[in-house]
Amino acid sequence: MPELFNKKWLQIAIHAAKLRLGKTYPNPAVGAVIVKDNLLLSKAATGFKGSPHAEVGAINKLSREQLLDATLYVTLEPCDHIGRNPSCCDLIIKSGIKRVVIGCIDINPIVRGRGVKKLNDNGVIVEILNDNNAKDLHKMFFHYISFKLPYLTCKMATSLDGKIALANKESKWITSELSRNYVHLLRSRHDAVLTGVGTIIQDNPTLNCRIKSYNKNSTIVILDRNLDIPLFSNILDHKIKRKTLIYTTSEDQAKMSKLINDQTEVIRLRNDEYNDSRVILQDLAKKGITSIFCEAGKLITKFVKTELINELVVFRTGKFFGGDSFDMCGDLDLKCIADAKSYRLVKVQNIQNRDVIEHYIKS
Repeated sequence: MPELFNKKWLQIAIHAAKLRLGKTYPNPAVGAVIVKDNLLLSKAATGFKGSPHAEVGAINKLSREQLLDATLYVTLEPCDHIGRNPSCCDLIIKSGIKRVVIGCIDINPIVRGRGVKKLNDNGVIVEILNDNNAKDLHKMFFHYISFKLPYLTCKMATSLDGKIALANKESKWITSELSRNYVHLLRSRHDAVLTGVGTIIQDNPTLNCRIKSYNKNSTIVILDRNLDIPLFSNILDHKIKRKTLIYTTSEDQAKMSKLINDQTEVIRLRNDEYNDSRVILQDLAKKGITSIFCEAGKLITKFVKTELINELVVFRTGKFFGGDSFDMCGDLDLKCIADAKSYRLVKVQNIQNRDVIEHYIKS
């Protein structure tokens, strides 16, 4: 029975954290709940831009009397260091909480195991669940910490025969409105949305989250070698409060001066740097971006070749476009099947019998 209660309360903490995905970078979105006598007393998630931590938010809602001998459920190991935020372990110890149940250990070297040890050394009972749902919640942050690269999710909308546009370049709309709403949700769960200038010129998208009452717009990253972006593109609309990063090799200072403002930054790279996708992702990681949602048909080929895709989300509709239409992926110059890049199907969703959403991860 205690195991069932652990899963129940941890799942509530995970759900709270999911609502903050993409809003807390450079910190992970963590969830925490405080329980006493099998009653939920408090719930919190990491604050916007990483402050306050979830444990702090949950503890500060309660009195000392309520906290005494309570149990804290948290999706990720509490921190023991002082940085932009105070030590969560110190606050837990002072609060009177007697037991902490942790979804999974934080792989960040400045936290890993230190939080558990500090709590144990100060008489707090600690239980580590190694819960798969908690690990999945924090997979993007773990990838960022392990590889110093953002977790890259690529989205594709295709016909049944793997086409992304007709021969005349028409691509609106391949999938249903419900599928497009789900895309908005996925955008919001990542720190940044990445696209190429070709998509901007062709579709003039806003790439914002248009879910009603869900106010969250991710940073925009644009790959624009020659700085061809039209100055009045929807994506540059200042009314949408968000940061825009444009990567280019252009030396057009006049165009740059028209683009640069409080919300828009232009990053100039050498040709060899621009051609290396890893260089761009490393620069984004240095800026604190832990996850990217890529929406650009032609970029998929580049990222497949460089094996930088962590997750591929394919929105597939039951229509045939034919051989004269544009393919989902360009030439990969393969000589044998054994050289093909492989991804593993992990989840399939059916959208009202109209579209299928396929989730793949790197094998």
